[in-house]
Amino acid sequence: MCLLVINILLILAIHGCGWIAGPPQLDKEADALVERWGGHNARLKQAKGFMRIKMDTSGNTLSGRAGWAAVFPDRFRIELLSFLGQPLMKFAANGKRIVVVVSGEEKPYLIKQKPGALEKIIHIPMGVEDLLKILKGCPPETDHVAAQMRNGDGSEERVVLLDRWHSRVAELKGHDDGSIREMAAFDSDGALLYRITWRAWILSKGYRIPKEIEVMTGKGDRLTLLADRFYPDPSLSNELFEMESVGPV
Repeated sequence: MCLLVINILLILAIHGCGWIAGPPQLDKEADALVERWGGHNARLKQAKGFMRIKMDTSGNTLSGRAGWAAVFPDRFRIELLSFLGQPLMKFAANGKRIVVVVSGEEKPYLIKQKPGALEKIIHIPMGVEDLLKILKGCPPETDHVAAQMRNGDGSEERVVLLDRWHSRVAELKGHDDGSIREMAAFDSDGALLYRITWRAWILSKGYRIPKEIEVMTGKGDRLTLLADRFYPDPSLSNELFEMESVGPV
């Protein structure tokens, strides 16, 4: 009996009283905002371009210029060069696997393409599909059951995404012009996983594309992407997203 009481108390401590109160209440205004932000550039099926990249991870800094190509939602190719033009890394994701070629190493490596797979490469707990959504100007998808409005600062629109237990899964902020500005994702303990900030935007052939993006993890790792050129709806071959691999990283 004592053990049963302890188990019940532990469940209450972890999940609160959500199981008694039922799922969080739906908010039509918040749902509409999440749908609008998630559907940004929905017509964009594939793209390519050039961007500057800076990664600050575990006290190390890597920066350079990259050419990239993508077929949304899950195929991605990027080649990173130093500012002197020296190759640093090649990356190809075909929807099922990720192949990484690092300069100075003889053999490429294989990573299964799944949620969180990019953490091994860029120290940010997200998948290829999440990164491609960010490049389109959309928030990554989350496992939430309800969206609710919260008071923002001034004209800022703020939405909180909640799970079944009323715990915060993510928080999104937007401008009064309808564009998303920031997204923060949280783990089951409420700790910050990462925060995405879309700092600037450009217009390109009818699409509103992020010009500058910053992603920071709760551990302090940072990824900054600065678009140089953007080409929507180019012709891309399937072979572009294939590279030979030898084994897992």
